[in-house]
Amino acid sequence: MGWVARFAVGMVSALVAAGAIGFPSMAGDLTRQLTAAPRDRIDESLRHKADRAVQLGSQQHDAGQGTAAISSAGITAWQSAIDLYRQIGDTEAQGRVYDLLGYTYAKAGQLRNADDAFRRRLAIARDNQDTQGQIYALNNIGTILVQRRSLAEAKKAFTEAQDVSRQIRHTVGQGISLSNLGLVAYLQGRYPEAIAQLEQARIFRGQAKDAIGEANTLSNLGDAYQAMGDSRSAYVAHRQALFLGQQGSDRPTQFRALDGMIASYRGAGQDSNLVNALNERLALSSRDNNSMQVLTSLKAIAHHHRQTGDLLNAQSYYEQALDVARSVNATQDRDFLMTQIGALKSRKFLR
Repeated sequence: MGWVARFAVGMVSALVAAGAIGFPSMAGDLTRQLTAAPRDRIDESLRHKADRAVQLGSQQHDAGQGTAAISSAGITAWQSAIDLYRQIGDTEAQGRVYDLLGYTYAKAGQLRNADDAFRRRLAIARDNQDTQGQIYALNNIGTILVQRRSLAEAKKAFTEAQDVSRQIRHTVGQGISLSNLGLVAYLQGRYPEAIAQLEQARIFRGQAKDAIGEANTLSNLGDAYQAMGDSRSAYVAHRQALFLGQQGSDRPTQFRALDGMIASYRGAGQDSNLVNALNERLALSSRDNNSMQVLTSLKAIAHHHRQTGDLLNAQSYYEQALDVARSVNATQDRDFLMTQIGALKSRKFLR
């Protein structure tokens, strides 16, 4: 699957989990695609400059983990490349660079700029009658609209993408589009509709051999089942998502699936399984030395102990979490944890 498709997949996970947008390294793939374009009747000097500008922008992005390109020469280099490709009439290359711009702006949270870039990409795909490009551009535009909470407009974009995908029998596109439509339905509280669309999406994602995309859909599906009060079906979906995340060694997918399983255990009142899942989450984050995930795990365990009336263990885990929050300078978490610890100490004193 191309890097444009991976953006649409990664963004869906981010919206539900409220985590960072996945950003695979794209410089190599893009450069190969651009330099493979036909060179007949094309000014070699301009193309060389354009290709070099793409590489420069990608290097700036990689050096800054996706943020330096926003405030440095990276964006300027990519915009320069677009101008050069426009001069030599290579619209396909322009579209690919617009994808890079949109993706980078999205990761940096500059949603208006991301939306503009993806709409320019869509216009080029339509002019070139590039149906696959239209499918990915529409899904990316819809994803930005979801982040901006324009759900009705997002649904229109995803529906158009699904219509195009169905017309050309594009398996990957149908999986992404249906999954995104299911996400919108879930966010709008239309849970039965969300479940129907996500169940259909998982079939296409399985056919496309897109394990992480299928896991995203399954996690969405688990959330929808949980919202309907069906904890058993929610657990099954999240468990399958965890298995796929483990197969692909994809940590964000695994954490999200574990969180879904924890919610389903809580909904079903399965206390022992809930504790095991919480401990599994803590062990996974500790193995990775992922301080923020360790912090999240410790807070979740402390909260569980507090809810069950085990105040001593609740205070212990809150204090461990506070140490981590201080070490990573997580000020909001630090303040929250100090408040919780203070409340627990006061409660014990009053007893």
